[in-house]
Amino acid sequence: MKRFKIILIFLLVNILFIPYSIGDDIDIETNTVLEEIATSSNFSEEPVINSRRAVVFERNSKCVIYNKNMDEKCAMASTTKIMTCIVILENCDLQETVTVSKSAAATGGSRLGLHESDNITVNDLLYGLMLCSRK
Repeated sequence: MKRFKIILIFLLVNILFIPYSIGDDIDIETNTVLEEIATSSNFSEEPVINSRRAVVFERNSKCVIYNKNMDEKCAMASTTKIMTCIVILENCDLQETVTVSKSAAATGGSRLGLHESDNITVNDLLYGLMLCSRK
């Protein structure tokens, strides 16, 4: 079950964050090497990426190697859905059946069509949470 959770989280993160480019933990010891990389002829042009925002960050030196609209404010997109999914996977029994409350049934934006007093498993709710929110 734990392996399933890890695979599911990995897939969700990769599917939901395709438009984002994030580098992690390049094994570079000094800022001098980073500067040489950034000024070499291979990096004279901006990379062509499809996302509206991107950040490549070298964690050891705390140096931003590349950014595109890094300081632009934006909506959280599916980050909330991913975090909710992780909390559910870590803390809930997926086979447990729950009853839909009046306030939950009245919440908009769902494709599940839940009504007050419906009974549904946590697994099915999780599946509904991770459905694509746009057509």
